[in-house]
Amino acid sequence: GLLYWLLSKRQKIDKSELSNTISNTKNELTQESARLDIQLLEVIEKQLKVADRINSTETSVDHTFHKNSANELQRIANYANTLEPDSQEAVALQGSLGRLKNYFNSSQYEITDFTGQEYDERLPIKIKDSKFDENIAKGKEIISKTWKPLIKYKEEKIQDAEVDTKYNN
Repeated sequence: GLLYWLLSKRQKIDKSELSNTISNTKNELTQESARLDIQLLEVIEKQLKVADRINSTETSVDHTFHKNSANELQRIANYANTLEPDSQEAVALQGSLGRLKNYFNSSQYEITDFTGQEYDERLPIKIKDSKFDENIAKGKEIISKTWKPLIKYKEEKIQDAEVDTKYNN
């Protein structure tokens, strides 16, 4: 009886230590991922400035780098939205994302993330995936995730948005 009690007590301690280790590792990975994304955003900002300088000397504007950068910004924004809103990582990512979106705006690019908005078939959106959700109001379709944002340059569309939706019919 005593041996069983000692072993079961030891097993509970081991489970608790393992749970703490897993939790600490998860927190460290989240912090490191956010740090890497912030560094990536800084690199993107520098490269955008170079691309803008190059485009200013060309007769036609090449939007390739700007579109790829906007898509990467969207990926990072989607990740930031999974973090605790008041966490240091989320605040830092949102700040960096905001600075880059302002840079895009100052370069006459408009980036639109439709996440959380009601779907409207008149919008330049491609639906990647659509799922039924009984928690959505009947007859409504909500954009649950933006994979690629709508991008306009000088008010002209250069990329349609790609989204996932949830609906209830």
